[in-house]
Amino acid sequence: MHPESFLYRLHFQSQAVIPSDWEVDWEDAPLPYKLYKELPSFLLDHHIPLNPSPLGRRKLEGAEWIGHFLWFAYGLTQFAHTAAPADSEEKTSTSFPSLRRFAPSGGGLYPSELYLYVKETPFAQGVYHYDAAHHRLVLIREGNFDDYITKTLGLRLDVSSCKAVCFITTVYWKNFFKYHNFSFRLQGLDAGAVISQTEETARQFGLHSRVHLSFLHKAADHLLGLNRLEETTLGILALSEQEIPAATGKEELTGASLIEEIPAVQTTCYQRSKHIKPHQDILQLHEAAILSSSSLFRTNASVPQQEKYGKDIYPLSESRATTSSFRDACMNRCSPEGDFIDRSMDAGKIAALLKQSTLPDVSSISIYLCINGTDRIDAGAYEYDPASHSLLTIEKGDFRQMLQSGMTMHNVPLHHTPLCIHVAGARNVDAGGYRMQLIHAGRVMQRILLAASALGMNGHPLLGFHVPIPDSIYQLDIRNQTTLIQIPIGYHTPKSRLSGVLHA
Repeated sequence: MHPESFLYRLHFQSQAVIPSDWEVDWEDAPLPYKLYKELPSFLLDHHIPLNPSPLGRRKLEGAEWIGHFLWFAYGLTQFAHTAAPADSEEKTSTSFPSLRRFAPSGGGLYPSELYLYVKETPFAQGVYHYDAAHHRLVLIREGNFDDYITKTLGLRLDVSSCKAVCFITTVYWKNFFKYHNFSFRLQGLDAGAVISQTEETARQFGLHSRVHLSFLHKAADHLLGLNRLEETTLGILALSEQEIPAATGKEELTGASLIEEIPAVQTTCYQRSKHIKPHQDILQLHEAAILSSSSLFRTNASVPQQEKYGKDIYPLSESRATTSSFRDACMNRCSPEGDFIDRSMDAGKIAALLKQSTLPDVSSISIYLCINGTDRIDAGAYEYDPASHSLLTIEKGDFRQMLQSGMTMHNVPLHHTPLCIHVAGARNVDAGGYRMQLIHAGRVMQRILLAASALGMNGHPLLGFHVPIPDSIYQLDIRNQTTLIQIPIGYHTPKSRLSGVLHA
């Protein structure tokens, strides 16, 4: 497989990377969470406060803060039965059960896993896996690994000053079993959503965070005891009670030398699937994306600034629209489909949503949007300029039918959504750059979704669309950019779902 040509087909001709005879074996599906066997485990506090202002009222310590933090970041939060529309030959509709978390996941499969290096706890200092199924920590390695993780990050952060460090991984088979090679795109986006949810949870707890996507991947995987044929680390998130300054490591480090500093750990996990199908293309893509030396680390400022569109400019309001609490935004977030209703959106809400959606530490991601049925803003295609907090006109007109025609599944009626956001990145990148862009796009996606939910709306992230259509609407080819994800946003009726909160 040639990674660059494969990535082109994966992005622009996604059906070409999935075998025509591919069938999903739901009877042999993996669990949506990872279960370790025969390792020490520590139950976390299940009594999560769900009052209107659940976080930040008092300082949490020890196992209490870890339990509350992890539940909001990546815990199992709801059990739901969702009604599926009946076929024309069926007299009654069917429903399917699912476990939900606050961060969205393609198909609800949750390929990401969360690991935590923590020092100040009532249990042993070390590296843990967060067992979401039982809301507990499972000990992978005991000991102090400040120096090792600092080196893994290329000496760009002093881990000894951190309260904890989160590792976000992806387990290939957890969504490959359904999406085949298309799962690579979802793995990056899902990891970005988890990182973003963890970032916002940290902020609610009064913690500062710093995201690292450039690190020595083999060293991180070695620390966590991962089988690299099954799982790999995609992101590292440092947490501290003080602001975390950025630094530049001057010493060149390699993953090969670093893994010699600590012994390997052997672990076993429960695997529900009896037949795991080969996924060599996914393995090769992730292998092509790893960084073996700190000299190869990428910087967020590596993308040249694009010339802004120079037509009509719509300055957006600085006033914040009334929003709900973080807890309510998380609890009320969902992905509407046919539930969207035709209702106009106030320009102030668009301003508030966009203000909360950008990543101040990333310049390689752009936000474009198609607007219809909004007061004070003409229907059309726009670029959002975060520096001036304004919309830059690309072309006026109604593009909903054009976008609808480009969808591979017509499960979302775009003519009912007054706003459709497209997150874009660089067009010509290698495997590592593409994976990094997907993760950043996932971070932006989750910020958009939480902001929309807090404003009384919701969005539905979509990858089932013909990429050249939004690319042509926003004239992205001449800017060497391409669309990474499509997010229609609007008001909706309640989903046909019976759900209950998983909370003690």
